[in-house]
Amino acid sequence: MTRWFPKNNSWAFLAPLTCFGVAWILSGTEVVKRFEWRTLDWRTQVRAKPGQPGPDPRILVVGIGDHSTINLGPWPFPRGYHALMQNFMV
Repeated sequence: MTRWFPKNNSWAFLAPLTCFGVAWILSGTEVVKRFEWRTLDWRTQVRAKPGQPGPDPRILVVGIGDHSTINLGPWPFPRGYHALMQNFMV
């Protein structure tokens, strides 16, 4: 029987490093990012216990990013903006 790998085990530690490197490079691609976001809801539903109530519809997550800080100024925003956001969301 012929062996398709060398007798020494030096390759055994290179295989995981190679796989890790390829996965790390691919994780930055747009295709992989889109795939992860599309499966996020499904993965969350799989982890939920049967009969567990869904999320409270009164809870809202507001993302504050570059677009917000450009238009509203630096964080922390004035309290008036917080009141406007609360009234807008309800």
